[in-house]
Amino acid sequence: MGGVGESNSASNVAAGAGYGYSPASVIVAANLMALLVQCLFAKVGVATDLNMPELCRQHCRGRPPTALRAQAAGRTGAEAVGRIGLSIV
Repeated sequence: MGGVGESNSASNVAAGAGYGYSPASVIVAANLMALLVQCLFAKVGVATDLNMPELCRQHCRGRPPTALRAQAAGRTGAEAVGRIGLSIV
């Protein structure tokens, strides 16, 4: 699921403010991009009856799937740490 949650909305707003964009426009743009990505993933899933990890495994042989899995695991861990950190504060 794509979206702008509490864990990364502050960094989005800060990055947008650095370029002179209003916070509302940054959040709207981020949510529109997440919506686009979700729609594209849904279309791929309907057309192929596979999810993204299965497609990556099928089309990338050797080292790329391992690198993609490591990146996904790192991202998932960072997201969990971010959520735990926010709930503690």
